[in-house]
Amino acid sequence: METTVQDPKTPESPQTPEPPQRDVTSTVARGTPSRLPWVLVALLAVTSLVLAGLWLSTSGDKDSEVRAAAVTFMTELTTWDASQGLDATTERLRALGTGAFLDEVDQVLGTEVQATAEALGAVSRGEVVEVIVDGNVAIVFVEQTLTVSGLVDAQEQIARLVFTQVDGQWKVEIVELLNAPGPLQQEQP
Repeated sequence: METTVQDPKTPESPQTPEPPQRDVTSTVARGTPSRLPWVLVALLAVTSLVLAGLWLSTSGDKDSEVRAAAVTFMTELTTWDASQGLDATTERLRALGTGAFLDEVDQVLGTEVQATAEALGAVSRGEVVEVIVDGNVAIVFVEQTLTVSGLVDAQEQIARLVFTQVDGQWKVEIVELLNAPGPLQQEQP
């Protein structure tokens, strides 16, 4: 009888069992949570934050642009010297306006009004003291001093301005004075 000796380094079984294969569909079906919904939620949150930041930054830019346009417009509207003529002032205001305001400028600063203001030597000085902006609407507070034939009227003007963007610039479309001018007072020595 012959005996066979097995080499201790050689495994008894030449076949090693393969690891069991994992069935992905059965894992999801059994209720094990998938990472996909959490990844989508994280992407949605990041996208929302980025869009909110962009919206806030452009909103701030719009407000500052409208504010600057309101200051420029009200300064031009309330600062002039009729003895130097009002044609230049009228043209600057027309350049800052659009729509219905252009018709109003011609009515308010027409040739008859200009001639009267020039004859009286009217001088107006305005200083913007506050601007409140809400979208394309600005409420502007101006300290204005109007001198006509030695009489001085110093008061605060309040105007509501509605702006429209035309070719990348904010222009005044509607001007509404919220307080009526008071009577002129004799200049104090």
